Order: sequence, then structure tokens, then C-alpha cells
Amino acid sequence: MEALIGIVLVVTAGLLLGSMSWPMKHCKNLDFGHMWLSGMIAGLLLAPWLIALLGVHDLFGAYATVATATILKANLFSLAWGIANVLFGISVLRIGASLSMAILTGLGASIGVTLPMILKGSGLFAGAPSILSLPGLVVLGGVAAMLVGVVLCARAGLIRESATGAASPQKGSYATNILIIVVCGILSAGSSFTFIYSQDEIVRAVTSHGAGPIVANASVWAIALLGGMLVNIIYPAILITREGSWSRFAAHPGQILLSAFIGIQFFTGVLLMGQGMLALGALGASVGFGISQGMQIVGGQILGFVAGEWKAAPSKARLIIFTAIAVMLAAASILAFANALSS
Repeated sequence: MEALIGIVLVVTAGLLLGSMSWPMKHCKNLDFGHMWLSGMIAGLLLAPWLIALLGVHDLFGAYATVATATILKANLFSLAWGIANVLFGISVLRIGASLSMAILTGLGASIGVTLPMILKGSGLFAGAPSILSLPGLVVLGGVAAMLVGVVLCARAGLIRESATGAASPQKGSYATNILIIVVCGILSAGSSFTFIYSQDEIVRAVTSHGAGPIVANASVWAIALLGGMLVNIIYPAILITREGSWSRFAAHPGQILLSAFIGIQFFTGVLLMGQGMLALGALGASVGFGISQGMQIVGGQILGFVAGEWKAAPSKARLIIFTAIAVMLAAASILAFANALSS
């Protein structure tokens, strides 16, 4: 039952993370910088710290008992994820969303799923089976299926962009563009590693100060996301300063408030992902992240359908994207089976 709850949590997390950009479609008077800054302040700063401060008696006293190396390691991983966010935005402008997302997800999922079986995570995740064990090999099969789904998504997106004239013109050299998105894909797994490699010590520290499981989970993200928050706040602030458009915050308070849900949905997603990983057991770091990544793609496509992005797409593109979604669901099922084998 706990494993089933874990699967439900990571599936929900992926759907939330994949569709978190929905407020951007309703904030016509704001640019990316305004929306992203509002969202990241709400999701990376206010939400986790509010939960941690309210739910942990003497939060900073609890953090003081955690090794500095653990907190530093967690923040380096979240910093990597923050840099990946910036590079992804640059890549979308240079080579388009479909190809960028395909490479990012393919690399991110491959690294994020396989590495915790090679270099074991903290606490519960230290008991993950070897990558060459039966569950490990089944996990690799799930990753392979996911990569097929990623390729199909990219193919459908490229056909749609070509037919609708939405394709981004190539900017910069091909080698530079590919290098940017490859580095982005590698660093993107940092969001998962932030939790996998640091949660145990932080959870034990705050639990000893009265935190329940959900609050303990949030307390990990609160202290661990500081590095990622730094990048995700500084970058949009620079964009806004360049445009000289700080006045829009006062001019459109309703849209700024709506933009905050970008970050709130992100934080809810990672909170559920972390809780789901723990519920899935020793292999949860790999299986949980893999399922979450697959559902993140599905969530993004569902948002695209709701927003009408596929209305003008050729029937061939729609057939391929439906096939891709089916493959992603099959990949998630394979990963869930691998987790059952490891129990």
C-alpha cells in the first residue's frame, strides 16, 4: 500500500511540474522575468520556509546540528538545477522548445535514474539495489522506454512547430547550442539529487525538534534550495533591470499574484516527489524520479492540449504525441514493476 501511495505521489508530482507554466498564458502584461521572479520568490523562498518555521520548534537550532558539508552538498545540487533553468531558457530561444526539452529530459532522466543505483543516496536510499541486479536492469528498461517516448515527443513537436510556423530560428553555432542543452540536461538532475543525497540527516535533525513527515520534507527543501533560489531570482531580476520594467509589479498586482502559482506549483511538485520517493523504498530515488520525469512530459502535453497548442497541428503530429504519451505511461509502469521487484 505504501508503494502504491508513493507511485500516486510521484505521478502527481510530475503532472504538477509539467504543467506549472499555466499562469504564463494568463499574464499578458508581464514578461518572463516578472512572472518567473514572482513564482520563484513564492515557491523557493516563502512556501518552504513558512512551512518549516511554523512546523519545527527551533528550526535554526535543528539546522545547526546538520553537518555543514551536507547543507553545502545539497545547495550545490540545487545551484546546478538553477543554472540548468537559465540554460534551458537560452536553449529554447536558440533551437526551439521541442528539441531542447527532448535532450534535457533524456539526459536528466538517464542520469537521475541510474546514478542513485551506482552512488547510493542518503538514509533509506543507501540500500538501493545495484544497477546490474534484476530490479536495476528492469529500471534501465524503463529508462530506455522513456527515451523512446522523449524522441517521439520531440518529433511531434518539431512537426507541429514546422506546420504552424512556431519554430525558433537557429541562433549561434550548432555545436555551441548542443553543448548548452547537453550541460543543461546533465545539471537538471540536480533538483532530485538535492533531496536524495542530503535528506536523511536533515530529516533526522528536524524530526528531533518536533517535525512530522511532511514538515520534515519541506524543511529539507527550505535549506537545500537556497542555491537554486539564488540563480532563479537573480536571473529574472537582471532581465527586468535591463528592460527597466520594475514598475509593472505595481501596475499589474493581480497578474503578479497569479504568477506566484508557478512557484507554488513547483514547490508542491518537489514536495510530493520527495515524499513519494521515500514511500517507494530503497529504489525510490531512481524509480520516483523516473516516473516523475515521464509524467512531467505528459503534464506538459496535457497543458498544451488544454491551451489549444495542438489544434492546428497536422494529424501526423497528434498521432505521434498520443503514441509518445502511451509510451511514457508504459515506461512508468516498467519502473513501478522494478520497484516491486526490489521490495
